[in-house]
Parts: sequence; structure tokens; C-alpha cells
Amino acid sequence: MPVASTAPRRSRRAVAVAALLAVTAACEREQASPGAGTTSAAPAAPATTASSVATASRPAPWWRAPDGGAAPEAVRLDPLAHKLYLAELCHLGALGLRHFRDGYLASLGGAEPGPGRVPQLDAGGRADYERMGHDCARATKAREPALPAVDEALASLTPAALELAQSYVLGSGYYRGAQPARDGFARGRLLHGRIAAASARLDELGDALGAAMERHRREHAPDLAALAPGERLAQTARDAVRALVLSLASARPSAPGSGTLLARAEAALGPLAAWAAEHPDDPWSRTAASCRAALEAARAARPATGSGRAGGPTLLAAVVSLTTAVDAHHHAAAAARLGRGGG
Repeated sequence: MPVASTAPRRSRRAVAVAALLAVTAACEREQASPGAGTTSAAPAAPATTASSVATASRPAPWWRAPDGGAAPEAVRLDPLAHKLYLAELCHLGALGLRHFRDGYLASLGGAEPGPGRVPQLDAGGRADYERMGHDCARATKAREPALPAVDEALASLTPAALELAQSYVLGSGYYRGAQPARDGFARGRLLHGRIAAASARLDELGDALGAAMERHRREHAPDLAALAPGERLAQTARDAVRALVLSLASARPSAPGSGTLLARAEAALGPLAAWAAEHPDDPWSRTAASCRAALEAARAARPATGSGRAGGPTLLAAVVSLTTAVDAHHHAAAAARLGRGGG
């Protein structure tokens, strides 16, 4: 149940974070005991399968050592790199939550839930949506170093992201059972109000975080010539694929169009793939597969006109695939710091 509207903003956010983490922990316990509870139905649409594959292929967390234990302190990336990583995951999460929001509202046709009007929830995206809200909560907690524009954007976006992620988790359980018939859709209408309120400024707040991140990247662009060859190729490819996916997901089509950005991503991936083939033990070589998967997912998500905003399950698959590529890049940075392989 939502807290009273008169409660302080900080308290409402704390309740939302705690509730989402509790639900996530319960889901993890369910996954650890497959025999317990109700078995989830298999996803029906190919795009859902693509999203699930992207989720399953994410590399091991960068802060874990190969044996599963905590990595040595020396391996951990500097606080700035880690904060930017978390902020990027939050931004991508906001793009993914748009898919939930758009599909949910479209399935109701502008009406509230009720008899004969049951919203459609993407059953295959549950793990993705849970992570999207959690990533924003993690990013908001990373207070150092201070990045005023990014911090402000995160603080504004996180409550909406948490509310949508939590509402998805609660709604997916509610509509799978008999409760709507028992309570006359009372809880469904309550969740609908929460989703509508959290969605109102989702695009605006997500775009504000994306713009703050992009300004920081421009103002603090690394000297590519000073990077090791593998890192230089991996960063160039990741940046090109990121630009393509963000262009497709943007509410305002960018210039150049997605066709040009797709060609640039293809050109950037070629040298990385060649490097990976020649240096299979280099940590940065391990980013090639996830970048290629993100590019192919983006290609599938492109609208028929080749420009403009994409939508639907294929866009979610592209966003999830880009998240996988960002994870892989962060993991490679930690592995390179360990000294595994050349670079």
C-alpha cells in the first residue's frame, strides 16, 4: 500500500526502495527453489525470448572474483567510473520502463482496469523490470564523487522508476490470480493510479538524465590514443552501439538518422571483432559478442522508415542488449585491471 501523501518525500522513497528490494529477494528465493510456487508460463513472443537471452548472457558482476568471492580492493574501479556505470544503467532502465508503461496503457485503451479490461503485462520482462528499478536505487546511493547535474537527474528519476518497477511486480502477481474478481479490481485501479502518476514525467526525467550523462561524456572524453589497443577498440564500438540504441529509444529522433548510426556501429565493430579473434585472452576482446548482440537487436528494432522512435518488444530487447554490453565493458575494465590478458 502506498504511504500517505502527507509523508515526507524521503520516507516515501525509502519505503519504495525497501519494498522493491523485499520483492526482489523473494523472487530470488523462488528461483533458488524451482519446485515451490506456481510455474511461470513460457514467453510466447520471439521478442520476449530475445530479451530473456540478453538477460541470461550478462557477464558475471565485475566485483566478483572468478571463484565467486569478493574481488580484491585493488581490482575495484575508481568511484567515478562505478558511479557513471550505475547512472548509465539507471538511464537504460528508464528507457526499458517506457516499454512497460506504453504496453500497459495501450492494452487498456485509455480506461481503468475492470471486468473485460485486464491490462497486458510482459511476463517475460519481470527480471528486467525489477533490475531497472533497483539500478536507479543503487545509482542514487552512489554519492561520491559529486556530479551535480547527474545527481539531480538521478534524484528526480529514481522515485518514478522504483514506483513503476514495484507496480509491475505487484501487478504481475495480482492479475495472474483470482484477486481481481474477488475485490472487483479495487487493487487494480489503485495500481493503475500509481502507474499513471509515475509515468507522467518518465520520458522527461529519463531524457534529463541521459542529457546530463552525455554532457559529462563530452566534457571528460578520454584521449583514445592514450588507451591500450583493446580498450580503445572496445570503447569505440560500445559508444557507437550506444548512440544507435539511444537514437531509436529517444522521443525525439536524432540527427544523423538510425541508418547512419547503424553503419557507424558496423564499422566500429569490425576492428573489435578482428582484435578479439587475434587476442582471445584479452579482457576487452570479451566485449565483442555483447556489442554485436546489441547491434543486431537494434537493427531488429529499427522502424520501417529507418528513422524515428522504435517501440514494442524489439526496443526492449535492444535496451536490454545494450545493458548487457555496458555490463561487459565494465567487467572487462575490472579484468584488465587485474592484469588478465594484454590490452
